[in-house]
Amino acid sequence: TTVRQAKSQALKTQAWSQVTSVQQVVSLHTSIYTKTRKQMMQLEPGQDQLQKYKPLLQEQLKISTAVSDPNAQGQRNESLTWFWSVKVDLGGPDHSWNEEFYQVHWLRAKALRDQWKEEMMLVQLEMDWTCNFFLWKATQWGDRMQESLAEHLPGHACYSGRQSQMYSLLAQDAQAAFQYLQSGFIEARDE
Repeated sequence: TTVRQAKSQALKTQAWSQVTSVQQVVSLHTSIYTKTRKQMMQLEPGQDQLQKYKPLLQEQLKISTAVSDPNAQGQRNESLTWFWSVKVDLGGPDHSWNEEFYQVHWLRAKALRDQWKEEMMLVQLEMDWTCNFFLWKATQWGDRMQESLAEHLPGHACYSGRQSQMYSLLAQDAQAAFQYLQSGFIEARDE
């Protein structure tokens, strides 16, 4: 982001040198981790250790805005690579950045979950509102048909009856479709 925001060539050069130095640090730590894991594999570790210390892949080393800028736009559904969730006791007085990092990402995940729960509730309410609207229109046109029959207006009664039937069918179709979708919602909620 500093490279993009740089307004002069000197600032861009400085920003790229920062990027290069970060890449060198990442390469160094990757090399150390890979060599250490290789040595650990020779000691035949248990399944829990293998699960904790997975092989490090090149695509996992790409810098994510979820890490570098947790408030950046467009990363709502982005998830972190496995090594960000490994519990490591760093010891020493200053490892609060690690705790803050986990707290921020936990809160973001919780906010996303809460947002989707709210969205599910709203979608289900909208389904009910749609069906209720169709039923209300069917009743409204049915009442108009009765009024037209009472006033001896067969053309108006025929049109009103047809409209009432159309809205009744729309309500039935919507209820059937929504019933099918809601069964999928229930299955997804149970998982």
